[in-house]
Amino acid sequence: MSPFESLVTEYIDKNQSEMVSLLAKLVAFDTQNFISYGREKECQEYIASIYEKLGLETDLFAPTSIPGIKEHPDFLDGRAAEDRPNVVGVYKAENETGRVMLAAHTDTMPVGDPEKWTVSPFGGEIKDGKMFGLGIGDNKFGLATSYFALKAVIDSNIPLRKSVVLCAYSDEEYGGGNGALASALKYPCDVIVNTDGGSYEIWMVAPGGSVYEIKLKTVKPVDSAAKMIDALYKTKARLEQFADKRRMEMHNNKWFRGTDLEKGAYRITEFSVGKAGANLDTGQLTFVFYTDQAKEAIERELKAIESSLIAELEGEGIVTEGFYPTTRFFHYQEADKNDPAIALMTELASDEIGYPIKQSGASLSDLSLFLKYGSKSSFNFGIFGDFARAGGAHQPDEYVELRELLAHAKALARFIVKWCT
Repeated sequence: MSPFESLVTEYIDKNQSEMVSLLAKLVAFDTQNFISYGREKECQEYIASIYEKLGLETDLFAPTSIPGIKEHPDFLDGRAAEDRPNVVGVYKAENETGRVMLAAHTDTMPVGDPEKWTVSPFGGEIKDGKMFGLGIGDNKFGLATSYFALKAVIDSNIPLRKSVVLCAYSDEEYGGGNGALASALKYPCDVIVNTDGGSYEIWMVAPGGSVYEIKLKTVKPVDSAAKMIDALYKTKARLEQFADKRRMEMHNNKWFRGTDLEKGAYRITEFSVGKAGANLDTGQLTFVFYTDQAKEAIERELKAIESSLIAELEGEGIVTEGFYPTTRFFHYQEADKNDPAIALMTELASDEIGYPIKQSGASLSDLSLFLKYGSKSSFNFGIFGDFARAGGAHQPDEYVELRELLAHAKALARFIVKWCT
């Protein structure tokens, strides 16, 4: 470890309680994402204030302020982007030779059923070496570790040749992406470290995929759900070949074979008649899928299924407008496995945690946007728990391990030192 690296790790050790307090403060902000709107603004204004206090060139801006972004092919309309600002803070090197972005999203999933929480979702409670809170792993810890890693460098008076860009972006959950897209377009960087990752791993391949739904309706009124149930099962059966293709793609992809993304490459997330037992003349099927195919290929597959399905259902008195996406399409993207920034972060993160860490594929995240529109040297590095684990991302009693939080901050600080000096 170099003298500069020793300075920043010692600083983080000495001031770790300040970082933990910052994380608790961030968790206390309600930044729930409700798809068509979100509550990020107040927290983003607070983040802007601490960026300014650190001496960063601070920019609080709406994604829609980027010229032409509404016409961009990956802009997602209907999500109140004008009221969900991003925050960027730039620490400029005196003779800048490049830029590195450390990014994290501010929005969280909704609380859900509060009865399933044994701690306050906004409390930042600490017990048994863990810190709890809504979105603490997905992705507020990344806001805290990124900020504190740069603060350690600044307070240690370490001169940099490359500038560091802190980015708190909005609207990631539910397949958002407008915040990440806007930051990638407005603040081009040579390397982007997106902290929206889990299991203390380096995620360097972004899967493709999306969420689609199809709604059905009987032509005539009905007094039984049987007709709609039959129609939904026929729709489900028509999608089985599509589902098998997605599972095979993930199985044949070395980055995803044997992972949860292979197991869940196609999942039905809603299969319902009416709403709360009423409206027996309507039905809905919603599904999420992962793929390494291009958007156009997926759309052709679904269009073929849709055409034959519409013809069959019309003969049975059921109508539908077909499949339509409820999130943006995530583009399959790969970083270079020999990328020097990825190699360096893997080395430093392994050293800080005390064992060799894994390089793997990501879950659906804005890594696909950063790789496509930001830099090919982009990757995720984070510590949230698996989505299917108790206390993992999107789960009640969400938590992060304080040991991993500390190691993550140190690895980021050492990366800034080694990459930017």
